[in-house]
Amino acid sequence: MRKAKLAMGCVKRCSSVCLVLLGMFALSCSSTSSRTSARVPESRPEVRAPSPREVPPAAPTPQADPVIRQIQGILQERGYGPGPLDGVLGKKTREALRRFQKDHRLAVTGEIDADTKSVLLSHTPSSAEAVDKGGTY
Repeated sequence: MRKAKLAMGCVKRCSSVCLVLLGMFALSCSSTSSRTSARVPESRPEVRAPSPREVPPAAPTPQADPVIRQIQGILQERGYGPGPLDGVLGKKTREALRRFQKDHRLAVTGEIDADTKSVLLSHTPSSAEAVDKGGTY
């Protein structure tokens, strides 16, 4: 009988140890599975789009002006290279106007003032242009 009691005590201790080990194993498995499962993204501070008041208004696209387009065409014909004939008084057109104004002894402004427009629209080339193109003056 003593052997049976001893055996029963051993079985109880073994089963208790097995239960503890099984519990530890289950805990380790559940913590491992949480580490390997898909992670929930961390919450990040909300990035908000700037309000309309904070965004500077876009620069309006320049509208094509038929007078400027005509002047660009005349400058092109006379060899001043005003850039594209788009009717916009851009950088290249202003540079061409400055060269034209300098060649015709006008105020060099790069703008289309009354004097520049008058000389441009008169289709007689100046003496400097006639010499540049091999003509007579």
